[in-house]
Amino acid sequence: MIKLPTQQQCLDYFEEYKVPENIQRHCLKVQEVAVFLAGKLKNSGVKINIELVQAAALLHDLFKMAGIKDPKPNQHHQIVFSKEELAMREKLRKEFPGQHETKIAYEIFKDRFPELALTLLHEGDLHITDRTIEEALITYVDYRIFKEQIVSLEERFAYFAEVYISKNKLWRKALDRNKIVEQNIFARLDLEPCQLKEAMEAERSIRLNEAIRRSV
Repeated sequence: MIKLPTQQQCLDYFEEYKVPENIQRHCLKVQEVAVFLAGKLKNSGVKINIELVQAAALLHDLFKMAGIKDPKPNQHHQIVFSKEELAMREKLRKEFPGQHETKIAYEIFKDRFPELALTLLHEGDLHITDRTIEEALITYVDYRIFKEQIVSLEERFAYFAEVYISKNKLWRKALDRNKIVEQNIFARLDLEPCQLKEAMEAERSIRLNEAIRRSV
């Protein structure tokens, strides 16, 4: 059994590294959707480590701030970051000069949680093509979540193409790869990609009704 941080430890990392609330909300949504799909895949017979998915999905953007070149509000985001958040960004950029946010995550977690560190390193790398099932799933779900909303791959990549024009060729390749991942995931499930949000809402409603019945 691999060593992983608990949910509370992951949340504590958000506080330790002064992660802005909007990034936290995005990470929590990615975790929710990734764990939902991982559970469905496991029930269909796919060998997947749900606990690794749970931790890595939550921490996938832990050091996102360090990778933001210009943190000032712009046409794509109007967030005004706090002094603490900006100070942590500068600290990380000085401690890990020129490093991608996923490499920072790897360096920080490689000794305590080596499997998690590798998953985080590979999840955000556009050049990686040979991913584990956990890495592929988290990467796919990350692309399906814009801020805190479930969107299609096409919608998400249209945004990337607008914001990161210099990487358009990489985004096209990543979109094509993730379409294949999407096909492989949903071929095992009794739903279509466009039904993901409704499927999660339906399952949430069922669990709520079951909880109500048990409490009566």
